[in-house]
Parts: sequence; C-alpha cells; structure tokens
Amino acid sequence: DAYNAGQTSVVIPAGTYLIPAVSGFHLNLENLNNFEIDASGATLVFQDVTAVGIVFYNCTGVYFHGATVYYATPPFSQGVVQAVASDGSSADIRVEQGYPTNLDDPTYFSPGLIAHLFDATTRLWKRNANGDLYGTSTQRLGTDTFRIFTTDFGGAVGDLVGIRPGTGDTIIKVISCSLMSLSDLIILNSPFNGIVEAYG
Repeated sequence: DAYNAGQTSVVIPAGTYLIPAVSGFHLNLENLNNFEIDASGATLVFQDVTAVGIVFYNCTGVYFHGATVYYATPPFSQGVVQAVASDGSSADIRVEQGYPTNLDDPTYFSPGLIAHLFDATTRLWKRNANGDLYGTSTQRLGTDTFRIFTTDFGGAVGDLVGIRPGTGDTIIKVISCSLMSLSDLIILNSPFNGIVEAYG
C-alpha cells in the first residue's frame, strides 16, 4: 500500500507479526522499484512450514533490512537414539520436547528422511561414524518415538539426531530481480535455504 501510494520507503513498526500463508507464500512482493522496507525490530513469524516466507518478484533496487524471520513450527526435528538394530538396519529415535513429532507425515517430512548424528557429550558432529542417516521409511512407535529404517546406520544409543524435513521451501526468495539489497536480517530457521536468488 505504501508503494502504491507513491512512497519510497516504509517502516514496519517493531513488534512480532504472525503471518498466515496464502497460495504457497506468506508475503508476495512484486514489481517494486527503488523502495526501502525498514523492518528494524520487527519479527515476522510464518505460520505454514510448507510455504515460502517472502517472495520478491520482478523487483529492482529494493532495500529490505532489519527483520527477524522464522517459522512458528520448527521445520526440522531432533531427538535421541533409543535403540539400534543389530544389523544397523534401523534406529529408534525419541523426539525431544518442543520439536515436531510428525515424522511419519509426508507433507512435512520426506519418507526418505535425512538426519545427522551428534555426540551427546560434545554436541559436535559425531566422529569416526557414518554421520548421515538416510532413511527408507518411518514407523511410529509412540507419540514421540519413531523407528527409522535405513541401510547403514552408524550411530549408537544416546547419540543426538538432527532431522531435516525434506519438504518445505525457502524462507526468502528473490526471483527475476536486480540491484537488490537484503541486510541485517536474522533467519532463525528455514525448511530449505535461507535465501535463494534466481533469474536475476
């Protein structure tokens, strides 16, 4: 509205904004030219992890800065290995409190889960092990526990596991734009990439 009214800039007042998704994105900003969006102190919380956060399309000379952006529901999960099959063909993982427990829902997590192992003591990537878990299927064992079937699990009971979604999109997309400036942004999570630029 500010742009259409002929303004050259707009200030988003400091505060937290819960933004719903519409047609696959939360904010769709098209055909802006030589325009500043000052979001200093503003936090944009996107409500649908399957949709893009912000799309800049066919814009030139837009300066977007100062925002904190993230998805309300973490677009990933994490847990602790509870058991490992003797042949390494599966691992039982209990999701930690506060993280998504819908690992068996293909809308949010790919059936071929990708996860990464971390040492429970150092909390660093696990050394001397196949640190990536490539799942072939997921079986729910309880409200927060899952059996992940895989071909070569290199972890052990007690290891920490970070689980990528395999679905969802990028939190900020810049498509068919030029002379863009995105700065002083804090991106707290994203299902895929933080910022993607294409066809610029």
